[in-house]
Amino acid sequence: MKSLNEEQKKAVESEYKFLQVAAGPGTGKTSTIAARILNLQFSYGLQKNEILAISFSKSAKQQLIRKMQAYTEKLGFGSVIEVLTFHSLAHRIIRYGVHHGESKFKKGFQTVDTMSIFQNTPYLIKDLCRKYRDRDLVGKALAKALNIVRQGDHVDHTVYQTWMELRTNKLFKIDIDASERVIISAEDLIECWKRFDRLEKEKNLTDFQGLISESIQLLKKRSDTYEMVTNGLRHILVDEYQDTSLSQEDLLFSLAGDTKDITVVGDKNQTIYTFNGSNETNLDRFIDRCKNFELGSSETIQLNKNYRSTPEIIQLSNYFIGNEVIKATKGKSLVNPVIVNAHSTRLASSYIASEIQLLCRKEQYEYKDVCILFRKNSEHAPQADDVISALEEYDIPYQYVFVKVEQKFDLESSIQELSDNYPGLPLDEILSMVQAKGDAHTDLVEYLKNGVEQGVDDIEELLDLLFEIKDVSADYSENKVTIQSVHSSKGQEYPIVFIVYLGDQHFPHGSHPNIEEEKRLLYVGITRSMEKLYILGRHGIHFNDFLGKCRNKDTEYLVYNSDKKEVLGSELSQNEVILIRETDKALKKQDAIQKKKLEDMMADW
Repeated sequence: MKSLNEEQKKAVESEYKFLQVAAGPGTGKTSTIAARILNLQFSYGLQKNEILAISFSKSAKQQLIRKMQAYTEKLGFGSVIEVLTFHSLAHRIIRYGVHHGESKFKKGFQTVDTMSIFQNTPYLIKDLCRKYRDRDLVGKALAKALNIVRQGDHVDHTVYQTWMELRTNKLFKIDIDASERVIISAEDLIECWKRFDRLEKEKNLTDFQGLISESIQLLKKRSDTYEMVTNGLRHILVDEYQDTSLSQEDLLFSLAGDTKDITVVGDKNQTIYTFNGSNETNLDRFIDRCKNFELGSSETIQLNKNYRSTPEIIQLSNYFIGNEVIKATKGKSLVNPVIVNAHSTRLASSYIASEIQLLCRKEQYEYKDVCILFRKNSEHAPQADDVISALEEYDIPYQYVFVKVEQKFDLESSIQELSDNYPGLPLDEILSMVQAKGDAHTDLVEYLKNGVEQGVDDIEELLDLLFEIKDVSADYSENKVTIQSVHSSKGQEYPIVFIVYLGDQHFPHGSHPNIEEEKRLLYVGITRSMEKLYILGRHGIHFNDFLGKCRNKDTEYLVYNSDKKEVLGSELSQNEVILIRETDKALKKQDAIQKKKLEDMMADW
């Protein structure tokens, strides 16, 4: 407790039934959650199996476990509790439901991502949305619409559990990407959902949202499955609460019932997964929902002391988001964030590579201190591809981190089979038996080894691991520059961060961007940096000028029009500065004409 500040201590020791911790970036939320878990054991006598933590990703889970381990080793007291993701929790609930005969699924059910189901089952969209000739587009739209209604519609705050709840006069406008939208009638969506329901039962499979929906149904029955899942449970903690969907919120409150205490931790300014059903009002809605249980039973505590970044970086992050959200605890570094105006991603990448080379040769930084964050990597916006080309040209080692979705059918079936063959045996014993037989698939053996190394006790817990679907693949111990999307960087920090590529249709992304979410996403990127920050792009014309908004008296502004950088305000005269800006506008004018035509065509959408 001595290492915690006053706000963190209040969060750790709070006695309220419902606690919300609003934690800005770099404010020590993981340490606070871990300390609260240990305090529940020490001060209130809760056993490890009476506390459950829910995290948004495997990486966040591992950070929390490591912090709990460090505390228990230092104190010589307490236990590391179980940490699940919402999907692994839901999968466990359904397994218990199958065991008690309360689920619509049977033993050995499989989980597949939604699009894979639609791509492999043309019948799901047959004769639906007939005015659209592109059937692949229709499949994508119906798959997305089905997820939206089951995740929860934030317009009317409704989570639809069955197709029977949909109003037949409703229309669903589904954006597929930056330029395509499909309008789906409720009648078509209802028919698609009916077919999906039949497929689930006939094939004994579901998608990831189906896990959440079915687990809610099982908990609401308040029968044997509910008793088995909640037996002894007294306190639930949820990390990154701003990223939860309405249906995941329903799952949480269905699990808690009237008797369990809940702690949620989150930051509305880091809500960047609205495409997965999250919403920036999650934290406010949590408190409102808690008031329905008992007035005066909830408390909100703000964590705003940032221990990660320099005051200069914090000043920029607060300035950009439009509020003094976090406060610096470090002294001034006298190094301002650098805003680089480059006309293309290729030029921006060239600047990044040359600057990294300079930093590592002259300022004693290592390559692993550097992270390059991109908004999008695609054929039309090859942000990561251009960065990789530039790094290779400079012989700079790198690792490209990607979000990995685990959906290994054979692996899942093999683990289910092991569960049947070795019920109740510890995982390390099962691994020894599998290795002794010598005929198991390499992937299965490696997965079992990985489970043992992570401290997994049995097959049930190993099955939970299989459904932690948000993860990144990287080895941060290697001396390599890291390249990853801004989305996948949540919860991480680096001494040096480069962000690419700001500008119309790049960042903010798309021809009809959600500006507020794009602002939050850039805020997340900015606050990953500990010491040095570089933001690259060009000025926006059609949407918010993110690059211009990052520029203020406490940032350094560069124009990079070639392999030679030019510093505004020093080497260039004011007339030259004006000329460069006018040239920048002229170069964009041609693009603007074409974009305007497209916007006029889509105005009625």
